[in-house]
Amino acid sequence: MPTLNVSRVVNNPKFAEEFTITRSMGGSFDNTGTWIDNTMQITGYGVIQPARSKELLQVPEADRVKEVKSFHTQLELRVSHADSINDNNQGTSDIITWQSTGEQYRLVYLYPWEDFGYFKALGVRIQGS
Repeated sequence: MPTLNVSRVVNNPKFAEEFTITRSMGGSFDNTGTWIDNTMQITGYGVIQPARSKELLQVPEADRVKEVKSFHTQLELRVSHADSINDNNQGTSDIITWQSTGEQYRLVYLYPWEDFGYFKALGVRIQGS
């Protein structure tokens, strides 16, 4: 286990700001056959930066033409996955709403850095000015 914990930097008010994570919690079909997605809102706090050129290589080519941001936070972040048929955490990617601009970003890549005290993910802008 690494001894370096950089979560203090991720939570430093000089760099960090508040954002909202919208997490899919599954869903169901209504009487008309329309899918109703159950979501949960989580208030997050962390550092938001433009993605670097090397990070853009982790993003699918079709999404590279959109704005990509890097999100660092102590909260667990999720991208689309299903480890098995019985995976209780399966679902669509988290969507982050950046409070200061109202822009929304769909997470597309997750870095496994929780051993260093935080999560890092790349998000592609899906909505906002």
